[in-house]
Amino acid sequence: MCTGGYLATGVEVPEDQQADYESDLRKLKDNAIDVAMRMLYIQVEAKADENEFIRKGRYTPFYVLVDQVAEAALSYAREKKYSPYDFESNLLNKGIDVCWCLRWGLNGGVPPIERRYAMWEHFHIQGINNADHLPIIFREHLFAAAEIYLALPFRVPVVDRMLIDGLIACEISDYGREMFRDKPLLSTSRSPFHHRHVLKTYVLGVVANLVLFGGGAALSFYLGSDGTIARGWSIGIGVVLIGFLLLALAVQTIALPFAWARQSKARKEVERLMGEMLKAYDELQGGVVSANRVYEVVSEAAKAGVAWPAPLFAVLDDVKSRRGRL
Repeated sequence: MCTGGYLATGVEVPEDQQADYESDLRKLKDNAIDVAMRMLYIQVEAKADENEFIRKGRYTPFYVLVDQVAEAALSYAREKKYSPYDFESNLLNKGIDVCWCLRWGLNGGVPPIERRYAMWEHFHIQGINNADHLPIIFREHLFAAAEIYLALPFRVPVVDRMLIDGLIACEISDYGREMFRDKPLLSTSRSPFHHRHVLKTYVLGVVANLVLFGGGAALSFYLGSDGTIARGWSIGIGVVLIGFLLLALAVQTIALPFAWARQSKARKEVERLMGEMLKAYDELQGGVVSANRVYEVVSEAAKAGVAWPAPLFAVLDDVKSRRGRL
């Protein structure tokens, strides 16, 4: 590696050292990609030969992502006259970190062996009332990717698109799993779909009151008839218990339509919010889309009550300020 006068970032590289400078940056880029692919080989515990694994991995989604990020870092370093050391430590390595955070976050951790080269791809989310149809996304890794990426001085279109797409899908997945997954046995849930239907609750309440008050009244009359307690007392106790039964039944019956309406409204609200999120997600289908349009739909959903991840607006604002397209 050349050690000429271009070691200081921002200093113009002498013309006679330009070729060495370009070669040094390119070697650092190629080496970083090679290291990333070898780390991938270790992570997925592939059975194939390491070099064969890396050879087959070229031009796969993960390799293409890493290569595009590294190339963008190289172009920026060349333009701003970064020293090889600063290029590697401040641009290249941090850019590769973004790739790893995206891979871990959007693939739900370490993907299975059949997805060893895979990266996130936009797909149609269906069956929202079944959590098994929702993607598994690690929010913390996605947030870390956004934070590192926005701190970098260069941008990569594919990362812009992947971050925004993933952050929207992340909220859909987390909210959908909370609302529609099987109810936890040992914890409470705020999902109206995890609460017993009010009609079932009403029937169980009626049965319980019949057993408690109706059974008590019958027992009182029986004890009075066989002389165990005074007949007057048994009649009085029985009448009081029947009165409680009728009062409880009346209260439950009057409350039933109101409780039913509240539960129905709560479930419709969940479905409405999911619809708003899916509307924003569907904006990212197809080819090039307008960042302004995505921002409008996301903002409308936020006004409707959707709690988007904070990094989503930060990334959208960044894209809008630059190119306006995804």
